[in-house]
Amino acid sequence: DCETRLKDMPRFEQFPENPIARLESLEERVRQGTEDVEDAAEQLRLAGEAAAAVIPGEDLLDDAGSIEQIRRARSSFDNSVHDLPERQAELRGLRADFDQRLDELGHGWGEPDLEAFDTSMVVRDEVVRRKERMAEVVDRSQKTHFRLDQDQLTLLDFQTSVQEAREKLPTEPPPLGAAALIERQDALRACRGRLVEFEQQRQRHESLRDQLTVAGGGQGPAGTPSGRPNWTIPILLGLVGVALILAGILLGDRAVPMGIVGGLALLATAGALFFLGKQSPSGARSPMAAALGRQTAEAESAMANARQLLMQSAAALALTEQPNAAALDTAEAHLASNRQILDTWTAAATRVDETSRREKVQQGRVEIAALEHEAAEVAALESTQEWRQWLQARGLNEILTVDTMTEFLPRVDSTRTSLAE
Repeated sequence: DCETRLKDMPRFEQFPENPIARLESLEERVRQGTEDVEDAAEQLRLAGEAAAAVIPGEDLLDDAGSIEQIRRARSSFDNSVHDLPERQAELRGLRADFDQRLDELGHGWGEPDLEAFDTSMVVRDEVVRRKERMAEVVDRSQKTHFRLDQDQLTLLDFQTSVQEAREKLPTEPPPLGAAALIERQDALRACRGRLVEFEQQRQRHESLRDQLTVAGGGQGPAGTPSGRPNWTIPILLGLVGVALILAGILLGDRAVPMGIVGGLALLATAGALFFLGKQSPSGARSPMAAALGRQTAEAESAMANARQLLMQSAAALALTEQPNAAALDTAEAHLASNRQILDTWTAAATRVDETSRREKVQQGRVEIAALEHEAAEVAALESTQEWRQWLQARGLNEILTVDTMTEFLPRVDSTRTSLAE
């Protein structure tokens, strides 16, 4: 039955939470409000009764302030009469302190000057700004002066280095410059190569000439006429060949074939030379001698050309005679000495140029530092003049500085306080 009744009851979608507690709270507030209304009504009734009552001397309420002031003034007057001697003594002390403070501000200061002098925050801020600016200008002047001194000392060091470098520079330049020395060295290398080529051509010519002499195309070693065959070489070759064959047979083992082959080769060469010399008619050259003659002539021409080229290279080295290996070694030692002299002179000259360049650069820095210092000095002078004009405009002594001004303004304030007391 309860469930059926619950289903028939209306539903509320936005029903508050804890409704019983909230209802009890609201009922309590209503009860409290009712009590407050009753208390206010009672107080209103009592106030009405009090307002309706008659107050003695109610007419004096309009003069309550004047009456209270008279009452207080009476007490103050009685106290002043009692303390008058002491107050007069204090006044004399304050006057003396005020006069002393006024004298500390400077001669000619009076009460009108003290009252008219501006010590506002604007003036104080201006003094602070001028102080900062003058400090900045002085700092810049000191820094530029220090930088100028340092640059001048550095310049003096560079000037000393330049003087020392110039003293170490040889008075006379090297006899050979770099280009001439390179040319001489190239000529020396070419001359060595041409000397080798000349020696090769000379040896080839001598070898061909000796062969031509052996072949009967020229005079023999003993001055035999060219028309008679020279049997000395074939006989010697034959004897050497026989000696090799006998040595190979005596030594045995591997020396046998080597000795036999070498001996037979020498015997064959000796036989060929003997046959050619025998077949050559008296007063005529053999074909071999004619070929050797042509080769000898060509070798002599090549040797002459090589000698001419050698002399051309020697002329570049200032050599008048045909050089040999010893002469070229002497020339090379002379070039090495010149190279050392040139290197020493070049190093000294380079040091002079480098130190001179640094000196010029440092001289430019000194000039710049001098200009900066001069500009800083001008700015400091202008700042000092502006400060003096600022003091003159306010009737102050020009001996005051920005540092003393920061102390002067509080003294003016303290003097005004002394005047007020």
